[in-house]
Amino acid sequence: MASRWENQRQMKNNSSFKLNTQKEAIWMLSFSDMTLSLLCFFLLMLSFATKSKPASASAAAPAASPSHSAAAPITSGVPVPLPKDLTQLAATLRRILQEKKLDGILHVELDQKGLRVEFSDGLIFDPTEANPNPRYKKLLSEITSIISPFTAQHRITVEGHTDDTPVLPGGAFSSNWELSSARSLAFLHLFLQYGVKDENISVLAYAHTRPKIPYKGRTGVSLQTARNANRRVVLWLE
Repeated sequence: MASRWENQRQMKNNSSFKLNTQKEAIWMLSFSDMTLSLLCFFLLMLSFATKSKPASASAAAPAASPSHSAAAPITSGVPVPLPKDLTQLAATLRRILQEKKLDGILHVELDQKGLRVEFSDGLIFDPTEANPNPRYKKLLSEITSIISPFTAQHRITVEGHTDDTPVLPGGAFSSNWELSSARSLAFLHLFLQYGVKDENISVLAYAHTRPKIPYKGRTGVSLQTARNANRRVVLWLE
């Protein structure tokens, strides 16, 4: 009788063990399914994020492309647009220079910064002088009167440059800094006479620090040619 009861109790314990084992197996299976689902979800989100980056970059590209139709210079493969009015102004100034045969005095260029008008310092100014040569007073007045109306839309900067020759002691200027500044101011006053507003014009003096043609290794005629080119006044319309 005792043996029978012992068998029944053992069978009951075995049944409880199997039931607990089945429950644990079911719980682990559910947990594995949930983990797998979360992993698939994050992988899917990661794939969408990776694909969206090139799309956003390409979508931004048309917004950065210029809308101007005027011809523009190329810098590092990217076209830089130039306002149409500056292109027309450059054409007008070049026509005047051709008519008057003054290409050696005045140079007009368009680049990514804007319109650049360069005056030959050696012709416009006498040595160590800050006032323009009276011979070219009429030309400067004509050029200034043509450029001045454009300063309402484009800021103008006047740059003064000298060569590397030190100024003579006892002169009106103690250094090339003062000389280049005085020549820039001479152009400033011309523009003010033609109605350019103070807030639309600025003056920079570089003295001999920014040569257009380097001096290193030059002597004789070559050195003098470089100095002549580096003495200049430059107007920038941006």
